[in-house]
This record gives sequence, structure tokens and C-alpha cells, in this order.
Amino acid sequence: MNLRERLLRPYPLVMDGAMGTMIFNALPDYKGNLELLNIERPDVIASIHKLYIDAGADIIETNTFGGNALKLHEAGLDSQCEEINKAAAMLAKEVARGKAFVAGSVGPTGTLVEPMGMTQPETVYNAFRRQIAGLVAGGVDCIAIETMTDVQEARLALLAAKDVTDIPVICSMTFEANGKTVTGSDIVTALATLSQMGADVVGANCSMGPDGLVRLFKGTIAQLNELGVPLSVWANAGLPELIDGKAVYSLSPRRFASLSLEFAQMGFSIIGGCCGTTPEHIKMLALAVKH
Repeated sequence: MNLRERLLRPYPLVMDGAMGTMIFNALPDYKGNLELLNIERPDVIASIHKLYIDAGADIIETNTFGGNALKLHEAGLDSQCEEINKAAAMLAKEVARGKAFVAGSVGPTGTLVEPMGMTQPETVYNAFRRQIAGLVAGGVDCIAIETMTDVQEARLALLAAKDVTDIPVICSMTFEANGKTVTGSDIVTALATLSQMGADVVGANCSMGPDGLVRLFKGTIAQLNELGVPLSVWANAGLPELIDGKAVYSLSPRRFASLSLEFAQMGFSIIGGCCGTTPEHIKMLALAVKH
């Protein structure tokens, strides 16, 4: 059964949780590029993937959130863009072994696209296209464009994905407490734009805990259901507190799962965890939504 077929079923798929949180727990003194760990420390990344699968995740994401060519350029690694992404995909697929789908994680470039910013659309498109080509070469089951704050940038990532492959594409934006992106797009407008462009799944992730995202979606779920595409959501483990210079997320796994259960009741097709979540959060989530 492929992902498109599985999405037709009435019960939700569980996405994995945070990758960065787990990397910093495993390698607290690491100062290098996180994506390069797919090549330099595949054992660490593989162990994280396995923990999430064992916790009950139906979908795991590659360790490539910052793997587009523009982000890798900041670390002097843009020439290795395709290689790093392919390695990440192959690693995740090797661990999954058919027990979970593998989503190629595609995060923002960290730049603002014209006319909001100074970066040309072609530059952003090419940065995403190179990354996605590597992920597809490595065998991912779908692409997960995530944590996007600018609909224009999300559109370019989606266009690049559709130009490279015909596997499903998830497009997930991040919204503020007022229900808008930092660039001013509201939930319904942003997700409608992406669904009309051909996104197979649309939704939201990051920025707040499940309680905050539940509040945002309750007022828009009827309109979003009219889009006719599956919906996704993966929330943070609450709001972070800065302790000893580090962001600490304090929402317990049990409470995270209890709050996230509302997404299943609203009909979301993919539910997972973002910043601060761990395999224990995903274990509790899987137990909640699958029973």
C-alpha cells in the first residue's frame, strides 16, 4: 500500500517527532551542520529513526530540514546538496524497511523571496529543486515541505517538487497565535493556495503547542474540509522556556497526546510532533489516536 492509498483510510497516520531535539540529546557538544550527520554519523541518525518507528510512527522524516542548497551554502556544503539529501533518504529507508513511510523533510531557505525580500524566486526554486532531486534519488515515499512562513516560498518548493517527482507532497505552514503567517497570510488562504497548486496534503506545524493549534483550527476546520485534501498537523511540545541558554519544552508526553487527540476528532489525516517532542511523545500520541 502506498501513501496515497493509505491516506484514503479513515484513521490518521502518526508522524514522528523532533529530529533536532534528539540530535542535541545524543550529541550535546556537537557544533557542526546537522544534515552532514547523515554522512558523518549515520549511526546517530539511524538510531533516532528507529526510536520513532518503535514508538509507533507511521511516517518518519529525513534529517534534511536545512538541506536545501541555500541553507547548505551557509555551511559551505552547497556542492554536496544532492549527495547529503540522497544519503539521508537512503538511511531513513534502510531503517524503515517497510515499517514506516519516509518523508523527505524540506524546510525554509532562511531568506525572503522578492518582493518581500531580496532573493530571486529562481534562486529559491533551484535550491529546493536540488534538494528534492536528492531526496527522490534516495527513495523517499513523499516530500514534506514544512515550517513555511511565506506562501510564496512554499509555492516555489511545491513547484520544484512537482517538477521533480509525482510522489505525494505535504505542504505545512507555520502560523502565529493570530492565525496568520508572519508574512500575513491566514490559514484558509494559505492552505487553499497550496491545495489548488496540487499539494496532496496541507496543514500546519511548529510555532505552538497542540492546544494553540487546536484553537486556530477549530474556527477554520469547516472551510479547510471544503478544500478536499487531507490535513496534517504536528505541534511543538508546548511553548519553550529559555533555561541555561537552551530552549526547553515542558509539555509531558501524556498531555501532548491528550491535546493532540482533538486533531484526530477533527479529521486530520496526519498527526505528529515538532520541536521538543521525543519518541515518548510519539508513543503516547500513537496510543491515543490508534485506539
